[in-house]
Amino acid sequence: MHNNSNVLEQFLEKWPLEKLPDMTLEEYTNLDKNSFCYWVEAETEDLGSIWGGSSYKFGIYKRQGSKNDSRRGYLTDGEYSWVGKYGQNSKDAFNTIKHYIIQIAEFATQGSIKEIDTIDLGDAFKWKIAFLYSNEQIIPIYKKEALIREAERNGLSTDASLGELHTALITQKGYNESIYDYSNRIWNTYARENDLNSQYPENNKTQRKYWLYSPGRKARFWDKYYNDGIMGLGWNELGDLRRYNSKEDIVSKLQELQQTDSSKKNDAAANFDFLKNMSVGDVVIAKKGRKEYLGYGYVTSDYYYDETSKDHKSLRKVNWIKKGIWTEENTDIIVKTLTDYTRYPETIDRIKSIIGIEDDKHVKIKIPRMNKSPLNSILYGPPGTGKTYNTINKTLELFDEDLTGLSRADIKAKFEEKISQNRIVFTTFHQSMTYEDFVEGIKPVEPQKEGDPVIYKIEQGIFQKLCVEATFSLAKENESVTTEKVLDFSLAFDEFVATIQDRLSTNEEVELETKNGGKVIVDGISQQDNILIKHPGKDNTYPVSKQRLSKIHAAFPDLNEINNIDQQFRSVIGGSNSTANWAVLNAIRNSNAINNNKKTDQEYKWEDKIEVVNSLKKVDFKGKNGEPFVIIIDEINRGNVSQIFGELITLIEEDKRLGNPEAIQVQLPYSKEMFGVPPNVYIIGTMNTADRSVEALDTALRRRFSFIEMPPIPDLIRIEGKVPNGIIPDHNIDLTTLLETINNRIEKLLDKDHMIGHSYFLTVNNLESLKLAFQNKILPLLQEYFFGDYGKIGLVIGSGFFDIRNEQDEENIFAHFDDYDVSMLNSRKVYRLKNIIQMSDQNFVEALNLLQGKDI
Repeated sequence: MHNNSNVLEQFLEKWPLEKLPDMTLEEYTNLDKNSFCYWVEAETEDLGSIWGGSSYKFGIYKRQGSKNDSRRGYLTDGEYSWVGKYGQNSKDAFNTIKHYIIQIAEFATQGSIKEIDTIDLGDAFKWKIAFLYSNEQIIPIYKKEALIREAERNGLSTDASLGELHTALITQKGYNESIYDYSNRIWNTYARENDLNSQYPENNKTQRKYWLYSPGRKARFWDKYYNDGIMGLGWNELGDLRRYNSKEDIVSKLQELQQTDSSKKNDAAANFDFLKNMSVGDVVIAKKGRKEYLGYGYVTSDYYYDETSKDHKSLRKVNWIKKGIWTEENTDIIVKTLTDYTRYPETIDRIKSIIGIEDDKHVKIKIPRMNKSPLNSILYGPPGTGKTYNTINKTLELFDEDLTGLSRADIKAKFEEKISQNRIVFTTFHQSMTYEDFVEGIKPVEPQKEGDPVIYKIEQGIFQKLCVEATFSLAKENESVTTEKVLDFSLAFDEFVATIQDRLSTNEEVELETKNGGKVIVDGISQQDNILIKHPGKDNTYPVSKQRLSKIHAAFPDLNEINNIDQQFRSVIGGSNSTANWAVLNAIRNSNAINNNKKTDQEYKWEDKIEVVNSLKKVDFKGKNGEPFVIIIDEINRGNVSQIFGELITLIEEDKRLGNPEAIQVQLPYSKEMFGVPPNVYIIGTMNTADRSVEALDTALRRRFSFIEMPPIPDLIRIEGKVPNGIIPDHNIDLTTLLETINNRIEKLLDKDHMIGHSYFLTVNNLESLKLAFQNKILPLLQEYFFGDYGKIGLVIGSGFFDIRNEQDEENIFAHFDDYDVSMLNSRKVYRLKNIIQMSDQNFVEALNLLQGKDI
């Protein structure tokens, strides 16, 4: 982001708006790589690419050769060629084009984005210029289809101009997200969907990059990396590259580590490119020295860091296609470790012909599922902007659901289906919400039989339950031997309990053998399915639980090798009756119930999932992403978030998630189990900015969420509202203008956080429904915003909605009170809001016209 901002600053320093009127044709287009056109296309490539197509996209260009262009609609004078509609000679054509460019820059600077649609220049070139002068208020993507796809994902209209798309989509950018990160997120999603995405990375010629890469000094890692399907970068002393935000940060760190003042720009560029600029589907050409190419492949993963790697720790996965030795005879190969050669298409074409890089579609690579959405996000904005409404769409996006063309009912059905699969949890925070509800707590259990005592047990909260489901999903993807053993034992325990219950139901005394050759007696099965054990002649019973016994089972494959069961069992499960646990475990093993392969197609019990999750080690999460699980927290700021989240404030951070090098687990206060948040759990919150409890949102929590602003979008009323073009027929009431007028006044009197959302007007289909919207939604909000200050409410909606009592029947309505002059109070006006439902259509329309300052 820092580098992009620097590039933009350099462009504006070279081509400020005030310089454009004096720009000459030679400055606009020349062959010396210092022209305006060259800066827009090449020097600012990192701010969105417009490569491709002919030079006619600039309107006029300086010719490089003598070949004439006889195509209809184009003119040339031998030195310049131009689009004929701009003028009959190069001077007139350039003046027309320059006039358009100045208009674009002025509109972009003023924020008049929609006006740019009217200017007759090529879309890519026009919108690239607009971005450069817009103070980063336009998305640096110049392909309309990509913006349309993103509009679809956000539930916005796709029947819109480019200007309307930019205006609508810019509001969806995360609060702490740079415009460049947002742009990359949009483009990467579009690319994956479009097979720029697919099994065929060759389909996208303009976005795929070509990299020359040296796999270690003298290519010493080449054989290993080819066999392992990876590529790695050195500079292990830098650690995980994701901690650096810019090339400059890497330069500073290298200078510090190597205690030098020399420039480290090349080294920093290689690391930053490997982290940020390389993408899935890019072509990597391996090389050795200055003369040999070793092979090529396609990048198939994002950057990851492997602390355990003995060689390079900064890695990416690659589907290597060819391996061999090809000699470069024309020139020397550049010696840098990693170099982007995309901007040298002639060189790339020559290398492709030397190695035989195939561009047809039979070369397939498997690209893993990669979800770029933030793990923790909050949709925030005033009331009525569709925050809760949009959580459904945003959640389904995480599941890669295609919502194109689906009705709202169909979308809701997909959402409900995911809820039934325990993939989505919806909750609302409130003042009574506690840590015990969210993470874990002690809860009463209803007795199974009348007269039984109420007992208490540790119960997982809604978030911990979701984490268990998500973690169990990861475990099932690649079931380890440990996981299978846990499930085998869980089934064996259940089968053993069922057998014991059958025997006890016939009044049979069930005895189990102890390690020292003695006996213990099964006294019964508890409400929690624990096996109750007692010693002969004793009344005290000792519960043996599946959870604890599973840990012992995993820890001690051979019970006969245990010398001191008290000490050894206690080291695994803490204080317990070791004799009882040994006796039950021994009986289960002797029953041959373990490894009976009965778990095929079973529906796992909740206790089974808990057992599997508790058996997993940190290494079991390494490199796994898994299918997403989502918790939606509506009104997240209404709860005491510090109290509700507890230690989760740290655990939900991306780098603290299980499977990451900085992963953290904590011991929960009630169960004493270790707990961490898996990498496939997403948190989506909503926050009403007009709610005064916003200030109570914990600062630590704020830093761990991506904030996505959802402001009012009046234009949506025209696009998606119930009335055509947002105008109520017969009365000529423009709902879009009405909302803009109201919100402009509220922002002036209060702030933008207290505006009124567009959703209040989307369902309006006639004058009566508009009355209802005012009476039941808009007026109550204004009364809340202004604490009953009718003067300020009047400044927003005008006098037409008020009954104003200016005269009193009584000369003096107040009681006598010495030394108090009530004459001013007697003449004071009294304001009362009208009941809008009871207003006549004519009076209501007149009040609306007064609101908008129209003559009536």
